[in-house]
Amino acid sequence: MRPTLTVLAASALALTAATSSMASSLIIDFEGVALENVSNLSPLNVDGFTFSTTDAESAVFGAGSGVLFPPQETTFLAFAESNTITLTSGGIFDLVSLIAGPTSLAAGSTVDFTVSSTFANSTTSFQTFEELGEATLLSLNLTGLTSVAFTTTDDAAIDELVIGAIPTPGPAILLGSALLGAFGLRRLARRAS
Repeated sequence: MRPTLTVLAASALALTAATSSMASSLIIDFEGVALENVSNLSPLNVDGFTFSTTDAESAVFGAGSGVLFPPQETTFLAFAESNTITLTSGGIFDLVSLIAGPTSLAAGSTVDFTVSSTFANSTTSFQTFEELGEATLLSLNLTGLTSVAFTTTDDAAIDELVIGAIPTPGPAILLGSALLGAFGLRRLARRAS
């Protein structure tokens, strides 16, 4: 019987370790977010993430608002070239991709869009995507972020931010702890008899 319990305990530890490292993705698409102005005095909170701004030149727009983000036809967060949008979560996160590009409020037909990243190890990086003429999928694959800031050369928008590595260890830790506890109780019962 002892080898069976050892195998069971080892399996529980392996399951706990494997599940603890698994993560789920989150897509922030601004659907269901009230159409509103977002300012430096009023940050936008969506799905546990905060979008902060340097001025009041930003807002969430949707279909029928008169502001377009072609070819997107969904709700999006738009901001002027004078503004910087900073994304934080209060923890470490990954930014896999996002859609960015000019809105119908832009004076020109294209924008340059810069992503400034701050990592948990205090290093930074900058990526500039030049001459975006429409809503464009930007693959970033940034890992270990504490914040990321977006700037643009003209009125632009962001949408469908894919956030990765949101840890979900809770159920696995509970299962592993229960199995280890059962193993420990069984062992104590054996020693007592």
